Amino acid sequence: LMLSSALAAANGIRVCARQVAGISWQLYEKPGQAHMLSKTLSSLEQPVIKPVNHYAVFVKSNFAKVRSENPGLTPAAAMAEVARMYKQLDEAELAKLKEEAAALKSQSAAVESSADASAKEAAKKERRKMQLFARRHGMPALANVSWYSLLFAERTSGQKGKKPLVAGQAQPTVPEEERERLRQRAAQVNAERSAELKRWAESHGISGQLRPSTIVRKFYKKYA
Repeated sequence: LMLSSALAAANGIRVCARQVAGISWQLYEKPGQAHMLSKTLSSLEQPVIKPVNHYAVFVKSNFAKVRSENPGLTPAAAMAEVARMYKQLDEAELAKLKEEAAALKSQSAAVESSADASAKEAAKKERRKMQLFARRHGMPALANVSWYSLLFAERTSGQKGKKPLVAGQAQPTVPEEERERLRQRAAQVNAERSAELKRWAESHGISGQLRPSTIVRKFYKKYA
């Protein structure tokens, strides 16, 4: 291929790289002639992972066959034969090819979605592992307290004259004065928790205005 590139350059042929259906090609052009030459024969025989279009699927399905039936053909000549075969497809064959390409794209999307879900689950487990490690070493609670969580705690602690709350139910009608009281209390609790977390982090050599998740990650990296 290096020799071909050198000869192409010597003959004033423009060379540029292209990517089709996960397969690397190089396009050699000169007046009145243009053809595709594979970067390597093995790359042409690799499975199509993410087909760009139905033509790419057709190439993948027929290139190796053409090469095996015509061992004397160069990759460029084989590609020309595949292109000729494609042009001879009738409407029914073309429609079937497009359906196949669409199905492959759907499968590829499903695989990617599954991979993304697996990666997210793995990241979630990793965060949980780091947080449990830090908690075992005395890290204070991280969760912020909301006014509603304080309301829930109050109404489930046996206070008389107030209707108990059920976890997950819609927020009840609460007078604005009581909401404000709970908001102020929540802000106070969260400030106390932040200060406690900062003291704990500094006692372990982790300083700065850091998010709780960053503190956990730094602690795990330093002590695990």
